[in-house]
Amino acid sequence: MQSERMSKLYPARRVAQWWVGIGLIAVVASIAIDIAHFGFGVEVFDSDTREPATSASIVSGTAFIGLIGAVFASAGSLLLRAANRHNGS
Repeated sequence: MQSERMSKLYPARRVAQWWVGIGLIAVVASIAIDIAHFGFGVEVFDSDTREPATSASIVSGTAFIGLIGAVFASAGSLLLRAANRHNGS
């Protein structure tokens, strides 16, 4: 009975783990872009004009990526908690 319940919940856990992973990758990538640009002076270019991006556009773009990543990681964490609560563990 217990193993049957675990096999039914396994896909839900796997999806939640992927959401957490993708969210954390997005957060780490946005932090890395900020550190590279503001800490080490690496130029970031605008994809439309091919000119160096302004500091405001870099901050707003990386903040957007980071916030979306944080939402994904939080949603995945909540799904994992719900799956564990449903399983009784």
